[in-house]
Amino acid sequence: MMHFAPFELNCGYMLLMIQIRSDTAIPRRIQQFAHQVLENLAAAHNVIIKACVFQTCLANLQHRPDPELEKGALVYLLTKNLNILKGRATKLCLKWIGPYKILEAYSETSNYVLELPKAFQEHKIHPEFHVLLLQPYKASNNAQFANRVIVTFPL
Repeated sequence: MMHFAPFELNCGYMLLMIQIRSDTAIPRRIQQFAHQVLENLAAAHNVIIKACVFQTCLANLQHRPDPELEKGALVYLLTKNLNILKGRATKLCLKWIGPYKILEAYSETSNYVLELPKAFQEHKIHPEFHVLLLQPYKASNNAQFANRVIVTFPL
């Protein structure tokens, strides 16, 4: 079992306190100790790199591609981080509001600018949102849900 300093494991390197000289005046035990310290440092660094690669592979397995959203499409907006629900229980409010039209699409950064109502501007809500806060609009069958009352989001 190898033991490492916390600084060494956190930063991936240890401050160089031991320098190996090629003098024969240094006892052999001290040279062996210095070599062992350097080998431990290399082993810890390799373990850190291996853990980073492993975590990257796991994160890439969980990654899902962004939905295909284009300029002019309709999307629902997640109310998770919106600061318009003051004085209301968030669990009783709608989770998704909209649909809102996409004015600009920045697919390389996964950000989209939405056409928001004036009430959102009064609450100083910036109209640009990440794709994680958006959901593509799917039109419902009005014949199947004829008695449904559409509720608008109260501000």
